[in-house]
Amino acid sequence: MKKFVSICVLLCFFACAAAAEITLMSFNLAHLKRQGAEGYDEWAKTVCAVIKEAKADVVLLQEVPIELEKTANPLFKRAKKNNVLDDFAKMLGSGWLYCSTANYAIRKNMEVGGESYVYCDMNQNNAMLYDSKKVLARDLAEQVGFEKFDGKYLFDKNNVQAVEFRVSGAESEKFVAINIHAPFNNLEHRSRDLATLEKLYASLKMRSAVIIAGDFNTPRKELKTRNFDGVDGEDSFFSDRNFGLKTTLSSKGEGIALANDYDHFIYSKKVNVVKSMRRAFVQGKEARLDSYTVGERTFLTSAELKKSLSDHLPIVLEISL
Repeated sequence: MKKFVSICVLLCFFACAAAAEITLMSFNLAHLKRQGAEGYDEWAKTVCAVIKEAKADVVLLQEVPIELEKTANPLFKRAKKNNVLDDFAKMLGSGWLYCSTANYAIRKNMEVGGESYVYCDMNQNNAMLYDSKKVLARDLAEQVGFEKFDGKYLFDKNNVQAVEFRVSGAESEKFVAINIHAPFNNLEHRSRDLATLEKLYASLKMRSAVIIAGDFNTPRKELKTRNFDGVDGEDSFFSDRNFGLKTTLSSKGEGIALANDYDHFIYSKKVNVVKSMRRAFVQGKEARLDSYTVGERTFLTSAELKKSLSDHLPIVLEISL
């Protein structure tokens, strides 16, 4: 009888351990297709195929095109019902939910304390999709001051997300995910926003495991000089602090050429990385691919992949809590 009880305890232990393993994905969609546009349905299906095949539990999206409507406050707009995120959730299946920056991203340029902040257009929203059968979510936008664009953490566009996730059935296992799309063509604003991100990260990691993901428009070697703990992972090629996996598409040459390492995962010391950051469906660190296959679709050139999916490759990180 004692032996039977011991076996049951062990089985329960391993089941709980497995439940605490989470796969995260970050994917810049390049605001490629609006609803109703030619090719939208096929594009949306391909995006969801990426998520399903990668077996992602939490997906951090950048450059999400969301139709908006006016509100009483001209600084903000509101997401229309049945938007692209609703379509994604339906295609992904039962239990998939989302939260986004659509309702609090600033929709006009602002100046606060002598600092200027650029507005966010309808194509530049950030969002997180998540499988509620695996994790439960609590948006921290109000807590950190995003909802009213006030407080200590101001960013260009105000389209940064901070969401607390708890493992379903094991609510003591939790982490905070931060979703960012840093400025591309304004070095001063990008440096300022990364400094603000450091402050937000430092505050949140005091009480929780923290993961930041997104399009930083910044190479890994620069992020390694900042006040973050882990950047991308511990695989052998990451031992070189100047190395970064390239994820943005280049139109130069044949096949699928990759130009910059702008997409990353940052994580605090409380995060146990099971598998380091990798490009979804790609092995190794090569900067040129012969092809890229998602579901039943195979892309042979950068131009074809950019036209049909995005100008970024999705990245994946596997963790346990």
